[in-house]
Amino acid sequence: MNEQESPEVWVATALTGPLLNDEEMARGFAELILKRLHGEAELTKQQPLRVADEGGDWVVMGSYQEPGGLPYTGAWMIRARKSDCRVEKFGHCEPREIPEEIKSFFQIAKW
Repeated sequence: MNEQESPEVWVATALTGPLLNDEEMARGFAELILKRLHGEAELTKQQPLRVADEGGDWVVMGSYQEPGGLPYTGAWMIRARKSDCRVEKFGHCEPREIPEEIKSFFQIAKW
C-alpha cells in the first residue's frame, strides 16, 4: 500500500483494480479537469489528447503548440495516479521547439 493512499483505496484497488483503469478513463478524467479549470475553448484547442501509461500513473498531454512559444506554454499535461485518481502534476508541457536564441534563458524540466 502506498503511504499516501487510504486503506479503503488500497482494498478497492486490490479487489477491483485501479480507479483509472484504462486509457479512455484517463483521457476523460483529464478532460474534466482541463475543462473545469480552463473552459471548453481551451479543451478544444488541446485536442487530440495523448495518453501514456507510466506504470502507476497516466500522463495525458494536450496537442496545442504555439509556433515559437516559450517553455511552459501551449500544451497542457496532467499526471494522475491510477489507483486513486490523485493528480500528481498539472501544467504546461515542454514545447516541441524552442527558438535557439532563447534556449539559454530557460532550464527545462523533463516530465
